[in-house]
Amino acid sequence: RLQPSGVMAPRNELLRKPQRMQSEFYRQELFKAMPYPARPLCSDDLSHGLWRSPLAEALEQPYIQANPQQRIWALIFDVDRPAAAFTWDDANLPPPTWTAMNPRNGHAHLGYALDTPVARSDTARLKPIRLLARIQHAMTQALNADRAYTGLITKTPMHPRWHTDVLRPTPYDLDELRDWLPDNLPLPQRIR
Repeated sequence: RLQPSGVMAPRNELLRKPQRMQSEFYRQELFKAMPYPARPLCSDDLSHGLWRSPLAEALEQPYIQANPQQRIWALIFDVDRPAAAFTWDDANLPPPTWTAMNPRNGHAHLGYALDTPVARSDTARLKPIRLLARIQHAMTQALNADRAYTGLITKTPMHPRWHTDVLRPTPYDLDELRDWLPDNLPLPQRIR
């Protein structure tokens, strides 16, 4: 397997999974520090709809809006198949910041936190938006993730309904994610 630098990783490196963060306190602090909206959309059951709540109350619900309307701080992928939390390894992608897996069926959301949020307002720069779109499109294809998933609502990472693992607490730079993907990243059809 090639590392981002193009150098082949030693065999023993290929067999090791990232060290899981085991400290419950550390995981809780990591997710509390994430820049959720002040009043995110949330739900206790998606079939019952969404509503806005203060952040403290929304974090107690199993589903939450991760990214505010005007910026993206996390790329989130919805993988609907058993053992979905490990698809990043099979797809030769970097480990996600976190995975939130449904223990009943193995389906999961994989979250990649960004060190610098990407603005998506009318006045935002197009270059980072297009790079983000290319990365998201390529990773969706590589993970065989749900292409219709918009990323608006995600599994609340620390909710007891999900099995959450923190695989990389350090956020990613867009260029670092880009280095894991093919050179000719296509733009998704809808934004060409």
